[in-house]
Amino acid sequence: RAIFNGFGKPLLDEVLWTSTLNGDEFITDLSPDQIDTLAKSLYNLKAKLQDSHGLLTLINENNKKAHATFTLHNYKVLKEYSTISEALEESIHNTKSIHTADKELEKILTAAIKKEEIRHQKIKDELDDTNKMDTYKLYGDILMINAHLQVQYEPSIQLPNLLSEDGELLTIPLKPNLTIVENAQWYYKLYTKLKNRMVSGEYQLNASTTKLEYLKSILYSISLASTRESLEEIRKECMDAGIIKKSKKPLSYKLGKSNYIHLTIDEGEIFIGRNNQQNEYLTHRFAKPTDIWFHTQDIQGSHLILRLNVEPDDMILSKVAQYAAYFSKARETSKVPVDYTYIKNIKKPPGSPLGFVIFNTHQTMIVEPKKPDNYTE
Repeated sequence: RAIFNGFGKPLLDEVLWTSTLNGDEFITDLSPDQIDTLAKSLYNLKAKLQDSHGLLTLINENNKKAHATFTLHNYKVLKEYSTISEALEESIHNTKSIHTADKELEKILTAAIKKEEIRHQKIKDELDDTNKMDTYKLYGDILMINAHLQVQYEPSIQLPNLLSEDGELLTIPLKPNLTIVENAQWYYKLYTKLKNRMVSGEYQLNASTTKLEYLKSILYSISLASTRESLEEIRKECMDAGIIKKSKKPLSYKLGKSNYIHLTIDEGEIFIGRNNQQNEYLTHRFAKPTDIWFHTQDIQGSHLILRLNVEPDDMILSKVAQYAAYFSKARETSKVPVDYTYIKNIKKPPGSPLGFVIFNTHQTMIVEPKKPDNYTE
């Protein structure tokens, strides 16, 4: 099923459905009747393809789109085109070559993420070395306690651990050309060096973690860019962040702040950022203290602002949390954790990247991603 050349999954599912097969069978295990049913199904499919004209945009109950020249059993028709050329022309007109541009940005961001992941791992490996820090201090202390011993030109020494209740014997490696006191000082220097590295390393690791999340958030926002203008917002963000070189050529249009998604519901309004610049604007400048902020937990996604004209209840919060899960990288999964809190609880640390927030109080809801009924991509 996965390697049936020339068939996409929606079409394969259609063939399997009309053949009453589940896709796990081996062709050699099929009965003569099953083979006959499969053959008829493929023949009927051929006839449908030959007789069909135009193109259909289809959507299933999980909001997954497909394109076919005839209806599929588990999809409903979203839009109908009289010819394939008509569909292509509309796509080109709407995207204005956006696919070529976003692939270029995706490539740059993917490379930047990979580079930062290598740096991140290197910092972690260096921090792992600091586990020896306490051992080096202990060796120095034990050697200083035994400073009266005249031991030189020995590769190691065995001494009781007087700083432990058990008093176990320690085998301490020595630099043979140094005295016990000089060896103790050497271990203290190693301890200090690792201690300083740990402080610096933890700071670098936190900074690297933040940078990785930021880069991944930009990469995710490309998936929401449906116009040339929205893609240019992301490109400008990459320039400002130093990810790509700044262009000397001015934009032919002004980037607005109103490109975010605005939806109305019976209980109020919802505002959704398509990228970090819009997230930043909505959360830190546009939203009111009494608005409620939603975002998937530890998953790249949009900032979602809920402005109510009624008192919030679990049903409203659950519905909007489902929308927040839909506008995230976890859109195709289930049981997505979504954090939510009042805007008044949201803070932005100084010097933090676009879209970065912290909060001291929040609640979390586990939901199934759901596309808003009144949202069209």
